[in-house]
Order: sequence, then C-alpha cells, then structure tokens
Amino acid sequence: MGVNDFFDDEEDWVNFEEDDDFEDFEVGNNLFSDLLGKFSDLGNKFYIGILTIVFISFGLYFLNYRDNSQVTVVENEVVEENKPVELNEQATNTTIQSTNTTVKVTTTLTSSPDSNDFQPYLATVLIYAPGCEQSGSGTIVSNLGFILTNDHVVSNYNTPCEKDIIIFVSEAPDKDPIPKYYANIVANDEFLDIAFLEITSGYEGNYVPNTFYSACVGNSDTVDLSDKLLIWGYPDARFIDYTKPPRIDVSEGFVSGFDSESGISEKAWLAVSSTISSGNSGGGAYNNKFELVGVPTGVVEGNLGSRGYLRPSQIIVENFNNLFFKTCSNN
Repeated sequence: MGVNDFFDDEEDWVNFEEDDDFEDFEVGNNLFSDLLGKFSDLGNKFYIGILTIVFISFGLYFLNYRDNSQVTVVENEVVEENKPVELNEQATNTTIQSTNTTVKVTTTLTSSPDSNDFQPYLATVLIYAPGCEQSGSGTIVSNLGFILTNDHVVSNYNTPCEKDIIIFVSEAPDKDPIPKYYANIVANDEFLDIAFLEITSGYEGNYVPNTFYSACVGNSDTVDLSDKLLIWGYPDARFIDYTKPPRIDVSEGFVSGFDSESGISEKAWLAVSSTISSGNSGGGAYNNKFELVGVPTGVVEGNLGSRGYLRPSQIIVENFNNLFFKTCSNN
C-alpha cells in the first residue's frame, strides 16, 4: 500500500464546509476576536480610568491617616502621666502636691461656652473634706477634672485636709446633690486663699468620665462698676447633715467697688452687693457671657449692711498660670 492509498477515499479528506466540529471552532474563534476588539476600542481611556481610581483610593487613605496622626499628637501633648505640677515663681506661699495622674503644665485657650447652652450648676460642685470637717463650693474649670475653690474650704488652720475629699454634684437644680467623686489638693495658696483640686476616682465605685463638664475662666479686668454678676454655690454647705446636703443656689449682685490688698494688686478684690454665705465660698461668679470672673471668698459686715468679696479671676490666672484650666477664648 502506497502513500497515495490513504487519500484514495474522499471521506478521508476534511471537508471544511460540511464538518460541524470545525464550524463550532470557527464560531468560538470569531467570538474571542470580537472581545479583543472591544477592549481595543476602549483604548487609553479605559486604562486611564483604572489608574485614576487607584490614585484616588491611595489619596483618601493618606488623608485619613494624616488626620488620625494629628489627633494622637494633640492628645499626647495634653496629658502626661506621673508628672508633678509646678507653679509659677510669682505665686506667694504656694504649695503643690503631685498625684498619680496629673496634666502637662500648660494653660490652653479654648472657646468659651455658648451662653445659650452653658449650665453653671453642672460645673458647680459641693466640696466636703471629712478629714478636717471643712466644706464649701467649687467650680470645675477643666475638662480633665480640675476644681477651683478657696483654700479655707479644704484646709483647717492653714493645714491642708487629707486626701479623698468628697465631691458632690447636682444633676438638676431641683434635686439634691449626690457624692460622686474623690479629689485631692494639687495646688494651694494660703495668702490668696485659692486652691485647686483634681478629681482622682469615683466615689464608692462611681464612673469617672474622660471629659468633665466645665466652666471657662474669664478676664476680671473687663469687669466694671455696676456690672451684674450671678453667684453660684451651696450657701448652707457648712451647716448641714450630709445625709441631706443643701441644693445649689444662685444669687444676683452688682459690682459695687474694687479693693486693693498689699502685695497682690490694686484690684485684689471685687466687692459685690450680693450677700455671700460661708457655704458659697469657693463657688463661681459669672458675667453676662457666663464667663467665670471671680471666686466668692468673704463677707465684710458694716453698719449699713454687708458686702461680699470675690477674688478676681485674673489674679488666679497670673499666679496659677502653669496649671491646666480652661480660659475663655476672648480673654
């Protein structure tokens, strides 16, 4: 049998026109070619679109990472652990105590509270020092939990009270204050009769928030004669049964004068027409913008009546300017 014998029969030849398998192959080949043609028609626009989406995704990721990094830096600048607080050299007879957690020694300017939203009773606290049986009022002046008050509220014969001073808060003006926190003295000045406390823990397991509702400290140099001030505090705090503490109180007075004090300032006191009881000591006096401009400290009785005396806020800022508390933005 020769080679040609293999091709003698016509059935041995492939008939491209009648073979069904080859026809299916040709259809598939044409479909693949059409798809390649469509991708080719997209041209550069298709690849440019893909690259644009990739670059936008990387850009959004980078911006989000940068913002988060900035927030972390700010938080690290605000709080430092186990650092003692130091006062300005200008402070007279000032003592300082460190706690397990203190703040970076810097005064930060922040925006003042909106007078339409700010509620002074939420920032005003009742202070009770069971170790020396002293009590009075105070104002939270930092969202980190620093409380401004009078030195005589937390000391007995110029001896600071022991730790674990109890802080009462009012959740509503028409409700009794409740013991909620413990606080320690972190700075005090007997001569100015000013002290700062720091909230350190919850009273009997109460929750301690990361941020406290606080007032901002205004500039008392802007206060003029006849200006109206609102004085917040707990007027009967020194004569109470602590099973039923007094409720918060507010009184209105007008600035009636400015008194000097040797070694402090020509404007060492703001005299007001409102009577200040002993329990009001350490509370807050606010102007019409709800900025704290004074601390009720004492009362002088006269033949024709009595006058309350406030320690101006500007003296506090000048002598405790290394402590962290919130000052109003328009100071």
